Amino acid sequence: NEEIARIRNVKVGQDDISPNRHPNSSTNGDLLDMIGRIREVTGKPVGFKAVISDEGWLDDLFEEVNKRGKESAPDFITVDSADGGTGAAHEVSLDHTGHPIVSKLRDCYLAATAQGRQGQIPLWAAGGLGKTGDLAADAFKMICLGANGVFTGKLIRRIGELPTIFI
Repeated sequence: NEEIARIRNVKVGQDDISPNRHPNSSTNGDLLDMIGRIREVTGKPVGFKAVISDEGWLDDLFEEVNKRGKESAPDFITVDSADGGTGAAHEVSLDHTGHPIVSKLRDCYLAATAQGRQGQIPLWAAGGLGKTGDLAADAFKMICLGANGVFTGKLIRRIGELPTIFI
């Protein structure tokens, strides 16, 4: 639509390909190297957000952190799932693809636990929160499943045209 085209500086109707990962990060080692470089340059905490479909890579990520040492770990991980995505995604894609946040957050927590990293890397949950009609209850579920906090955006924007908020 016109708004997306304006924001992304492309013509209306022109494809604007959004890769599913950063082009300089194809392995867990690359990801940890990038996190280290950004942290070194900015002096700020650095983490990442991922839509998780196969939790096997999480096991590998935490194994790599253990090999390198805890200083290589991301400062936080945001687990996204169904109902996540950018404004460029089609509604049908946003509403009917991805895995439920409940299962994927739990997978991430269990992968961290298996490598002795639970509680050391804060986990945030995003995607699909509030679809039940009770955002507070959904947020509480995420905390019970191991999240340190939640993000919500699409639901709030739809309700009141407000910016993304942090709870």
